[in-house]
Amino acid sequence: MINAIRPNSLMRGRWWLVIIAIVFLGGASWLIINRQEQPRVCADDVKICSDLSQVRRQLPTCDFTPCPVYDRATRTGEGCVITGCSGQICSDQEEITTCEYKPEYGCYQRTKCERQVDGKCGWTPGPSLPGCIDQARQGLLKPS
Repeated sequence: MINAIRPNSLMRGRWWLVIIAIVFLGGASWLIINRQEQPRVCADDVKICSDLSQVRRQLPTCDFTPCPVYDRATRTGEGCVITGCSGQICSDQEEITTCEYKPEYGCYQRTKCERQVDGKCGWTPGPSLPGCIDQARQGLLKPS
């Protein structure tokens, strides 16, 4: 009589393990491939920079965007200098001042120091300068 080859019970258990592993890996792969990336939302707060401009948070890290950097050399016209301890004076010569900082000084970082119509050095105001100075003096804007 020919003995029939029967898988022993140990082999049957291994096949079930292989089938379970395949099903598990297939399901996990499907979840990874098909998961939806949830849109991230940052807090809607603002940071006030030293020039009193405002920057917001930016995805994906929700860090604040960098504050603008203003180079004195690019903000001066011929023969004029930005001077004073806090950079608050536009003149044709260096000026010595007390070293104090007032919030409205930050407003001048966005303007250009150059010769005006009268031939003297002075700040060329942009449209936002008067409002910036008023808000700074009222304490509504404070650099962080």
